[in-house]
Amino acid sequence: MLIDFFYTLRAAKLPVSVKEYLTLLEALKADVVGPANPDACSMDDFYYLARTALVKDERHWSASSPRSRRPTRPRWTGTS
Repeated sequence: MLIDFFYTLRAAKLPVSVKEYLTLLEALKADVVGPANPDACSMDDFYYLARTALVKDERHWSASSPRSRRPTRPRWTGTS
């Protein structure tokens, strides 16, 4: 289940381990998100669960999805 997803992330050079993949599968089996949980049954819910379980470093968040869901903030340059 989702093994192609795991290998796609690894091919994209995300440092995803087997342990993190198994954590995602355990969460899905426990119905954290999905059809058995009507409060959390959207693709966004799966996205945030997978990102939480698989992506451990914030710098990889935008790389984990083709469309970045990370809020963009203007960089402060220290000048007015």
